[in-house]
Amino acid sequence: MPTPQRKLTVPPPPLPPSPSRRVDLRGERCPYTFIKTRLAMEEMSPGEILEVLLDFVPAFSRVPASMAVLGHREVWNWGEEGPVKGIWFECGVESGRTER
Repeated sequence: MPTPQRKLTVPPPPLPPSPSRRVDLRGERCPYTFIKTRLAMEEMSPGEILEVLLDFVPAFSRVPASMAVLGHREVWNWGEEGPVKGIWFECGVESGRTER
């Protein structure tokens, strides 16, 4: 008698922790999308998550590339096909707010 085959399912990857802060940049254009994202990240501590909402298509790739250069990591995004895209960035260890 043949052994029934089990279907292996792979669980979806877990979402990162909820964002610590959200910046709504809908209606903004480059370079303001980058500037305002950078200013928000400078107020955050390493490891905190920033959610950025964008509706300017060129910013969908420019903002993540610029944040990577500054040491911040894109951890999740949504809305790739829609008019609005949300991107979550983790504040880099060498960046962000410094304690005084």
